[in-house]
Amino acid sequence: MSSELSPWPRNQWYAAGFESQVSASRMLSRIVCGTPLVLYRDTEGRPVALLDRCWHRLVPLSLGELTGRGIRCGYHGIEFGHDGACTLIPGVARVPRHAGVRRFEARDHHGYTWVWIGDEPSDPGRLPS
Repeated sequence: MSSELSPWPRNQWYAAGFESQVSASRMLSRIVCGTPLVLYRDTEGRPVALLDRCWHRLVPLSLGELTGRGIRCGYHGIEFGHDGACTLIPGVARVPRHAGVRRFEARDHHGYTWVWIGDEPSDPGRLPS
């Protein structure tokens, strides 16, 4: 959805869940400002927020599985890294450069995991106190 058409202010932080809900062992599906997100933690414990739609068939990635290196889509087994880049397509030798899903900035702050949905660069100084 284009920022110009969105009924919500996009370039700001939104609480997507409690820090305790975002885990390295299971994915959390959320819709923030009409955008489907999948949240989890990488191997270093940092929160990750990706668009919850596989690049190939738009299947929710939250229905797939965590691999330690990212997410594997439950439909065709396509894998995406923590940055949203496609890292593996089963049966394909070379992954197309444009294959991937959008990654959103995510941070833990005051007991919540916050996501930045906007198109502008995120501003950690704008996290609510």
